[in-house]
Amino acid sequence: MIGLSGYGILQPLMDDDEIEEIYVYAPDKIWYLKEGKNVLSDIRFDSSEKLKSYIDNALGRIGRTINNANPIEDGRLPDGSRIAVSASALSPNGYTMNIRKFRRERITLDKMIEFGSMDEKTKMLLITIINARLNFLVSGGTASGKTTLLNAMSQYIPENENVESVEDNIELQLNREFWLQLETRKANLEGEGEITMADLLVHILRRSPERIIVGEIRTPQVADTFMNAIQTGHDGVCATIHANDPKRCRARMSKLASTANNTPYNSNLDDFDHSIHIIIQMKRDEIAKKRVITSIDFVSENSQLINLMEYDRRNDKFVHKPLPAELRELFYERGVEYEE
Repeated sequence: MIGLSGYGILQPLMDDDEIEEIYVYAPDKIWYLKEGKNVLSDIRFDSSEKLKSYIDNALGRIGRTINNANPIEDGRLPDGSRIAVSASALSPNGYTMNIRKFRRERITLDKMIEFGSMDEKTKMLLITIINARLNFLVSGGTASGKTTLLNAMSQYIPENENVESVEDNIELQLNREFWLQLETRKANLEGEGEITMADLLVHILRRSPERIIVGEIRTPQVADTFMNAIQTGHDGVCATIHANDPKRCRARMSKLASTANNTPYNSNLDDFDHSIHIIIQMKRDEIAKKRVITSIDFVSENSQLINLMEYDRRNDKFVHKPLPAELRELFYERGVEYEE
């Protein structure tokens, strides 16, 4: 059973810093992700009842519960790890659970260079994007390193700037004092008290933030509020979003906003092109077993995605392109320099 300060039977997996995620798909089927590979553990629960008791105990620590009437639950454990569970009503496997472990070590851009996620020139471009207060999205699939990159880039935000962030489950680890971090809240058992990401974003817009970070854009309301924040005078705004490439990122964001504000899709595409400056695309390379920035694109005001950097996977190289005049002018207007 899970204790008040430990993880019981799963403690060995939680203690291994190289394990990123734990998948409990049945009492006798516990997998984990380590060094890019999924491995079947030799750890077992004695019975389905023991697994259910473990899940009940884990959720109880964060004020959540699960049953056939409420068959899906997720949240943040006391150590920052994320837990997601489902009840037996949803799977022939019975109760299931995933734990995405909280990374204790702060990953820097220099570390990401060591990992092969980028090169030195990409690092300098990312720092320039931060210094110029450009609005950007980090796009990619699940576990592609989006939040890790957002954390690493945020270390270059000046210490005297007021940073405010909103997340569904806290993952950001900004190494700074001047920072307000807010987290959503689910409704209670009576269906009351929910605080959504859109609610939090509207709230922080009233607090005069100098930088806004949105953990992940998932819903139409958040996408619409995010773009409205930029169009009402905020810059240095950034977020992550699930999309497979920059074109799909642009399309998905615009479609979400269109759904929320009930205006034509093309109108929201135009708003996107006048709101977002940069799309950074990340991918988890299953063959090379690393997370990599596959492209950085500039969004021009005439609705073009102009590639600034592209990862050549065959040769494991980062190919940099000349900056477009529009971006060079933007850097100049904002008082920053970037050596090509």
